Parts: sequence; structure tokens; C-alpha cells
Amino acid sequence: MHPRTNGSRTLKRRLGGALGTLVVILTATLGTYGLVSGYVLDPTSALSTTAAALVALAVIAFVAILSTIGSRGGGWLDTPYW
Repeated sequence: MHPRTNGSRTLKRRLGGALGTLVVILTATLGTYGLVSGYVLDPTSALSTTAAALVALAVIAFVAILSTIGSRGGGWLDTPYW
């Protein structure tokens, strides 16, 4: 295997990780803005919308944690399917 191929793969993984992190931060920022503007500043709005947003944020955080754990694993699956 050529040494540049491994470096290119590492660069792609880092860029992918940075992009994923940026998306998570952007989503959390938008969710926080929605929480503040929709519920805190206007307490007459429905609490179910806030609960749904918090559940969505929890799911996104869970997926981000799994992605982080998976990307730090150094092993590759040996089956030809993967």
C-alpha cells in the first residue's frame, strides 16, 4: 500500500469527524435557540413541543456518542460483507 493512501484516508476521517462535530454543534445550537425562543420566552406554548425537541436532542447525542466510540475503534471487520 502506498504511504499517501493511508494519509489520505486519515485526512478524510478527520475531515469527516470535523464535519460531523460541526453538524452536532449546529443542531444543538439550533435546538437551544428553539428552546429559549419557543418555551422560555413564551411560556404559554405547549410543553410537548419542548419534550419532543429534548427527545430528538437525546437521540442525536446518543448517535454522536456511538459514532465517537466507533471511530476510535482501531479494528476492522474481517468479513467480506463489511
